[in-house]
Amino acid sequence: MANKEAKISTFIKRLVSGIILLSCILVSLYKGDLLLLNVTAIISIIGLFELYRAMKLQNSYFAYLNYMLSLLYYILLYRASGYTVIMLIIIATMSNLICYVVSYPKYKINEVLRAIFGFLYVTVLFSFMYLVRQFPVYGKYYIWLMLISSWGSDTSAYCIGMLLGKNKLFKKLSPNKSIEGAIGGIIGSGILGFIYAILVNRRLVAINVSIPLCVFLCMACSMISQLGDLVASGIKRDFDLKDYGELIPGHGGILDRFDSIIFTAPAIYCIILIFYYIN
Repeated sequence: MANKEAKISTFIKRLVSGIILLSCILVSLYKGDLLLLNVTAIISIIGLFELYRAMKLQNSYFAYLNYMLSLLYYILLYRASGYTVIMLIIIATMSNLICYVVSYPKYKINEVLRAIFGFLYVTVLFSFMYLVRQFPVYGKYYIWLMLISSWGSDTSAYCIGMLLGKNKLFKKLSPNKSIEGAIGGIIGSGILGFIYAILVNRRLVAINVSIPLCVFLCMACSMISQLGDLVASGIKRDFDLKDYGELIPGHGGILDRFDSIIFTAPAIYCIILIFYYIN
């Protein structure tokens, strides 16, 4: 009985925190602009702290340097172009290497590389959620493809995996994930993509995106999303972690909830650019 009550309590916590988190994200995505930039920056810096804590770097010179660089990155990103992103990546990389030289021999090169990786993996990749939303005119339609391909895929994969999952996808890397769940996530994303394409069909036609193509994009990005989730699982296993944190009750840390978006957002951005060049 006690075990059953504990499971119910955990489910309620997970459900309530999930609803609150989703509501905040949906409002931010709908409004876009400065609100979304601030929310994205906060999530990125918290996520970066979680990753550095896993790597035992959270109180190092490099951690504080990259927290400041992340803040600068988002300040300069406001109304910036893709060239600004490249410039900021170069500045951040060089700053970390200069810090390595100045602090030598306190830190080893592998710690410097971890610090740079954290900035690129969390701050830069996650910022594409904001960049996708800021695409002129159609950004507010593109951004929902990201959620369908990440959280929609996660939910579909979880449900199908719980019901039908028998064959492990990557037993050593993520033992709870099944092949059936992965396929369910891809199909679920395709179904959600189809529904979304029906709802905003006229907007998609304006940029030469047909309903079948929208479905295909959502299914393809679902695979990318699941790869992002597996990358996060691999990092946690390397550092013997179950979760990155406990900030979100029932879900873990920021990176536990947003790990798939870290991969999906840049993928959607690249696809959009390709369509712009083709059209």
